[in-house]
Amino acid sequence: IEEFKYEDSKSKGISSEMIEQLDQKGQEIMEKIRVILANCWSGNFSPSDKQQFIELIKGSQERKIFGECFNLYRTQGAFSVTEQAFSAISELLEVLLAQLTKEEDIDCALRMLILAQTYYKEKQTGGKSEKIFLQDAIQKHPFWQNNDFWERAIKGGLEEEDKAEAPEGETEEEHITRMQNASFGRLITFAHNMLHFEIPQSVVEPLVLSYAKNRNLTEDLIQTLQVNNIYDIYRLLLI
Repeated sequence: IEEFKYEDSKSKGISSEMIEQLDQKGQEIMEKIRVILANCWSGNFSPSDKQQFIELIKGSQERKIFGECFNLYRTQGAFSVTEQAFSAISELLEVLLAQLTKEEDIDCALRMLILAQTYYKEKQTGGKSEKIFLQDAIQKHPFWQNNDFWERAIKGGLEEEDKAEAPEGETEEEHITRMQNASFGRLITFAHNMLHFEIPQSVVEPLVLSYAKNRNLTEDLIQTLQVNNIYDIYRLLLI
């Protein structure tokens, strides 16, 4: 895997809005975080990097900056990482999750959940290459066992769908169908994530189905959201 190098922060990776909001101190924090992440990717991550990171991510703004910097690797296509980089990034996320547990920072946690499904290392097994995602490295962290987090995350995700701009000329029937499908997509994704993080089926299914009924999903969609059917769907996707 070739060593990854950052492009300039004002490129497409980091939002111009974020850059404009940062004062000199914020810019300095961004640079420190960028260096720490670069050390992770290059295999030069050190205990001093970890200690500095612990201090840096205590504030919500600092965590947003980390999210932007971490996401920059995704926008530049650096999905596959070395074993050494995988271990270093996992350490950072463990530190971050410990802070998120104290702060109940739902937005940051959701972003990390998405990014943890992006970066991976490759493991050779029996002549075949298997992708091990960062999500697998952090799934045992106690943070994910907080049912309140998942409920708030689902509620927030559905509210985002409500704010989505309707296509021009959309009829009432088309609007209902679009919202049902969007809600279904959110719910099945959250259900699968919860199961992957070993949330009990007895918690996942009632929570997801309650939102499905409140959102007036069709009986067929509600049926699909039952846990056994979700397992079947994702087995088919992996074939």
